[in-house]
Amino acid sequence: MQNLNDISIGVSKLDDSDEKHIAQYCWRGVNRRGKRCSGTIVAITQHEVREQLKRQGIQPTSLICKPLSKSRIRLNQIKSKEITLLTRQLATMLAAGIPLIQAINLIGERQTNTAMKILLLRLKQRTTAGSPLKQIFLGIPHFDSLYIELLCAAELSGNLAQVFQHIADHREKSQQLHNKLRKASIYPTIVLLISLSITYLMLTLVIPEFQIMFDSFDAELPWFTQQVIQLSVFLQTYGFSLIISLAASIMVLKWTRKRASHFNHLISQLTGKLPIIGSISHKAFIARYTRTLATCITAGIPLLTCLKSASQNHQTLCRKQALTDIYRNTNSGMPLYLAMRDSHLFCEMSIQMIMIGEESGRLDEMLDRVAILHENQLNEDIENLTKLLEPAIIVILSVIVASLVLAIYLPIFNLMNVIG
Repeated sequence: MQNLNDISIGVSKLDDSDEKHIAQYCWRGVNRRGKRCSGTIVAITQHEVREQLKRQGIQPTSLICKPLSKSRIRLNQIKSKEITLLTRQLATMLAAGIPLIQAINLIGERQTNTAMKILLLRLKQRTTAGSPLKQIFLGIPHFDSLYIELLCAAELSGNLAQVFQHIADHREKSQQLHNKLRKASIYPTIVLLISLSITYLMLTLVIPEFQIMFDSFDAELPWFTQQVIQLSVFLQTYGFSLIISLAASIMVLKWTRKRASHFNHLISQLTGKLPIIGSISHKAFIARYTRTLATCITAGIPLLTCLKSASQNHQTLCRKQALTDIYRNTNSGMPLYLAMRDSHLFCEMSIQMIMIGEESGRLDEMLDRVAILHENQLNEDIENLTKLLEPAIIVILSVIVASLVLAIYLPIFNLMNVIG
């Protein structure tokens, strides 16, 4: 691994709390072809901007410094996939023999997201100052404890490019798993919203027109039609307030889940007890946990540290307690597969595979296979859930529409009988 202390200092220092020194420079200039061009660059000093333009073959004619607005930084929040892309780019460049400081420079010059640009400038300053690899990424919220532990392993092994490759692979697979779970919920959510919208429009626009016609006959309406009309009147009177209250309740629920851990645990436990959803949630948890363990062990991190890192950010209290028990039992000398069996979180097949991996010295490979096994089962469960939801949603939508049509036509049938 390259010696970070040998990198020459060539940029201004940027402390973590010194984002106020970063500014936006609006420039105008002439390129190699003699054409006028302009743009903006986020940097610390004018010298950095001029050096960057020089590398692009642009001769600046004017350079105006403007302070960075906090609103623009908030609008350009860093997403998880951008950190994954950054990790993948660093892995590729380091594997090609490009030094870390130069790799960060190259990525930063092509960066358009202001918040990401600030992050890269911070990494650049720490790298240039000769900080240890762990300290370069430590304290930045976008790099979690697992990321830092893997970088510590890279610092000890000297294989920085390979560890960045492992981190990128792990994050990409975790995001793929997350996307699968999201896709499983998108279809039923959209159909449900469409169904509710159609029902609301029929009750507030169609039913009132028929109500006026029914009132003109001055005849007693069937019981079912009366109930539908009452529901229509209720929605016409309180529908808007109901929608606002529902939206506010969803926002409060999301806010509470983020800030109240016990409430979040309660929701997660209730979700886990649902017949199919609970199985999908559990398999996703096992796949994520075992893949994290496999990634850490492959990077050369000690097993106990791997167990501690892999147990971070799991929602339910029972899972957290079970993972804590696995760590404590393994720390006391119990084999990992026995500690996992006592936790009652893993199926017997997974435990057998982990036992084989532990005894043969291929624990990381077997953990990875367990993750793949659960991901495949997860895909099957999601497909089965989708197949079950499609007819169920069609039936529910058909019943709603048929009920409203029946409520409309029952008085007409009665009127025809009276006339006949």
